[in-house]
Amino acid sequence: MSQTKRPRSESSTDPKKWMEWYNEMEEDESEPEGNESESDDDFVYESEHDTDSEQGADEQSLDDEDEGMLDDDTYLAKDGMTRWKNGSFPLNVRTRACNIITHLPGPRNEARELKSEIDIYNLFLDQDIIGTIVESTNIYIQKARAKFGRERDARETDALEVRALIGLLYLIGSLRCSKKKSINYGTIQKATVSNHVIYLCRKTGLDFF
Repeated sequence: MSQTKRPRSESSTDPKKWMEWYNEMEEDESEPEGNESESDDDFVYESEHDTDSEQGADEQSLDDEDEGMLDDDTYLAKDGMTRWKNGSFPLNVRTRACNIITHLPGPRNEARELKSEIDIYNLFLDQDIIGTIVESTNIYIQKARAKFGRERDARETDALEVRALIGLLYLIGSLRCSKKKSINYGTIQKATVSNHVIYLCRKTGLDFF
């Protein structure tokens, strides 16, 4: 038996080397069975089994069992980044300054004394805002007046008409009829809208009947 045995992990492209390895294998097969254990010690067996893959499979199975659980009190969301606590935060902590209520809830300043809906609404659309809308609208009407043959087709607007238009928009939104060309008078009455609002809305040119 040759004293210089080739490890199985060795490789070569030389045909002479191949012949030497073949002869060594022939010698090993011709030796008695008593030397089998001794020859087994000289060979290096390579296993096709991947230890890393087995470890990775075990880790994967653990991940599947945990269902995204990182530790005892935290879960990992589906996006792989967000963490959720599975318990409540401690209650015996100091309240942050931004969460301390220092005043009573409800309206303040001038809004505290108002009672009617229209007065409260005027806090949002006051006379200054309505005046700006009227002024800007009249500037546009003056520029477009030359396109109309009659003066009444391009007359200037006022605050009353602008408020009527805003009321009409709220009315259309509440009745969910934004795609309709006309509004039935009976439907308006069922919605408990006052005749005064209907009269103001008529000035906008929308046909109600």
